[in-house]
Amino acid sequence: MDHSISIGYIARKYRLSPKKYLGQHFLVDKNIIKKEVEFGYLSGEESVLEIGPGFGMLTAELIKHAKKVIAVEKDEELVNILKKEFENCIPERLEIINKDILNVMKPEKLSFDICISNIPYQLSSLIIERLAFVKKPAVLCVQKEFAERVVAKPGDKNYSRISFLCDVYFNRYYLYTVSKNCFFPKPKVDSALIKLIPKQQIIVNDFDQKELEKFFEFVKMIFVHRKKNLSNALISSRKNLLISNKKELKKFIDKELKDYADKKVFILKPEEVKDIFLKMKQENVL
Repeated sequence: MDHSISIGYIARKYRLSPKKYLGQHFLVDKNIIKKEVEFGYLSGEESVLEIGPGFGMLTAELIKHAKKVIAVEKDEELVNILKKEFENCIPERLEIINKDILNVMKPEKLSFDICISNIPYQLSSLIIERLAFVKKPAVLCVQKEFAERVVAKPGDKNYSRISFLCDVYFNRYYLYTVSKNCFFPKPKVDSALIKLIPKQQIIVNDFDQKELEKFFEFVKMIFVHRKKNLSNALISSRKNLLISNKKELKKFIDKELKDYADKKVFILKPEEVKDIFLKMKQENVL
């Protein structure tokens, strides 16, 4: 792709409009695109995953710095455009996969070193969950409000379930605020670049797959009541815990979880939530 050609020109050339139902907003500011790639600190030997390449503005920059780019695009019309615009790079430098990213981002299906992407906003949480479970670093452009939740720490007003998950798996960095004017078409809100680097020591490494799934189900359950103290959050969730006797649950909390009972859920650190989970599991409360 000629880097001097605007995304608007490509859209007109192929008579293609962004699809609202897919949440398509394309980053078109070349300076931001260059920053995004620079934050990846590529050596030239990496295989880079790009999710939702759109018309290929970021793709063109990634190809300059990566050994290979794996571009996963759900929209078949965009895939056909990418194949035409980048025909000289396929397959040695660019692999294009016409599938839903959630169906292919699994270790046995997709091999890559780092993800650098402007990800679909409506899939942000699910994509980050997949990156966590495959333990891969990423530089991502996401909605600004979502970025603030990703990097939030326990006790921050934005600390939520996705903050907790990222806190468990990643060192998290808010890199740069991106104006909504940098996109085509222009969204209603600003965005941000974030960086996620997998932690070496992860508190759930000793969990098997079944226990891991149960742990994050527990996390999801209590974070529905994140502004309540733990005691009230558990009591409010007792049906999900399959506990019918409120008095028995309160007795257990007062005895086994007294150090945590009065703490609000969004203040709890991952290590504390793990301790709570294990105590409840040991006493067959979970």
